[in-house]
Amino acid sequence: VGAPPAVLYYGVEDERVAAGHSAHAADVRHCVRCGRRLQYTLYIYAHLGRYRCPHCGLERPRPQVYAQRVWPLDGHSTAVALVTPVGSGTVRLQVPGLYNVYNALAAAAGACALGLGWEAIQSGLEATRAGFGRMERLTVAGREVLVALVKNPVGYNEVPRTVLAAGQPCQLLLALNDLYADGTDVSWIWDVDFEMLAAHPQGPCYVVCSGLRAEDLAVRLKYAGVDPARLHVERDLARALDHALECVRPGETLYILPTYTAMLQVRRILQRRGHLSPFWEV
Repeated sequence: VGAPPAVLYYGVEDERVAAGHSAHAADVRHCVRCGRRLQYTLYIYAHLGRYRCPHCGLERPRPQVYAQRVWPLDGHSTAVALVTPVGSGTVRLQVPGLYNVYNALAAAAGACALGLGWEAIQSGLEATRAGFGRMERLTVAGREVLVALVKNPVGYNEVPRTVLAAGQPCQLLLALNDLYADGTDVSWIWDVDFEMLAAHPQGPCYVVCSGLRAEDLAVRLKYAGVDPARLHVERDLARALDHALECVRPGETLYILPTYTAMLQVRRILQRRGHLSPFWEV
């Protein structure tokens, strides 16, 4: 509020990708100026969208850097019609997910603020690859594995949304730890919209729950409506990974959604087995 004119705003302008309803896990619901409840005409995800305060008139700024159109591609990448003050064009991001579109928009806005030109922005975005558990892909025994770090309700919601949007049957390995780096209170999983897994026509074929709080995950999924016959609990991550891979046919994808310390454990297991290099190695 009251930012100088030099500020660059960014956002998504493609109404086709809107969520259509308010998310339960929204960080902001009230006006930061007067405290009244915001009114939305469009929800993108979480608290992002087109909003206005009916009391003081504060509203979403018009972005100078924005995604005019968004096209999810093959579950691996995303095409974005990107508009910036220094140029416009289509950019192919090497990561899926609407939240990664926002990451790209933030990077593009920062590049514009630093004086970079369109060619540098386009080539930089297209050359960026996912890594270190952030939509990281690898192949294990003829099966594709995608590791996507989850650590809060908003981010967690977007990963299944991205997976389900691919329109393919999904096999999931969910790993929840409660160590200090994860957050010792795991009650936040009740704010995750696991109900989308149960309600979607391409919902999970099978879910393996693992980690120190595997049982908590299984209980949450049962309350979300996921068929208990499709759930398997295995606290040991190495055994959970083996079991999950056995349930995935060659050519299919296993989606691993771990919290932070569980992600480090999964990567260590994959490194020991020769499927993955340490994150500091190119």
